[in-house]
Amino acid sequence: MDKDTLNVYFVITLDCNANCSYCYWKYEKDKREKVTHDFKKIRDFLAAQLTEYKKIKFIIYGGEPSVHPLLPYLIYSLFNDYRKFDIDVHMTTNLLKPLEFWTFIKNYKRLHVTATFHSEQVKNEITWFFQALQLGIKNIVLMKHRDNSEQIFKIYDYYSRWFSNIKIRPIEQEEKAEYGSWKNYVCYPGYVIRENGDLMYCWADMKYDKFKIYNIYTDPIKKLSPFRICPHSTCYCPEDRYRVKLGDL
Repeated sequence: MDKDTLNVYFVITLDCNANCSYCYWKYEKDKREKVTHDFKKIRDFLAAQLTEYKKIKFIIYGGEPSVHPLLPYLIYSLFNDYRKFDIDVHMTTNLLKPLEFWTFIKNYKRLHVTATFHSEQVKNEITWFFQALQLGIKNIVLMKHRDNSEQIFKIYDYYSRWFSNIKIRPIEQEEKAEYGSWKNYVCYPGYVIRENGDLMYCWADMKYDKFKIYNIYTDPIKKLSPFRICPHSTCYCPEDRYRVKLGDL
């Protein structure tokens, strides 16, 4: 992880237009209160942290981001209202909405879209893949689980030959990674903004309300330390972190 880059994951919604049998979010979405997003408060939060960083990597997550009516406006705001920031925006989507919905993403060169292919939900795989091609999507993840492994590998073998300019990879949904422990390591985790505005340091914190730092919509914006001492005995980090043992500082 680049220590000069502020990583912010923004869960825009836990709602989804699919109903995958293996989804680990579906049991969480009814537990959260729904609020109206305040994008100005998000901008103020980013600005308050930037004294420690040179760049922002802003990752829009769900649920399924495209079901939130303000998604196009959020992306417009990130690139236009936040012009003083050196910002790259990343988004993960199941790409189930029709092509005409997605045409707006072509306007942004620094918007990086990952499309996740869910075999249970896609009615026509050829149409789905060519939609990804038309939109210029460069990264496709094939969601593999115990009931569709053979199908997914066939799809991978076929489309990875024809779509050589797109990175296509299968990923195990039910066994995402081995859990490890970084407890008492100093980590530069970035932040997660939950769909209700609660701010956390990382995905492992999301399970526990006690790790909430504050709510960026209702509480005063604060400048935070760029690192924290990991409190988790076991966790799965979604990307490589810059870490150092506490005793080595």
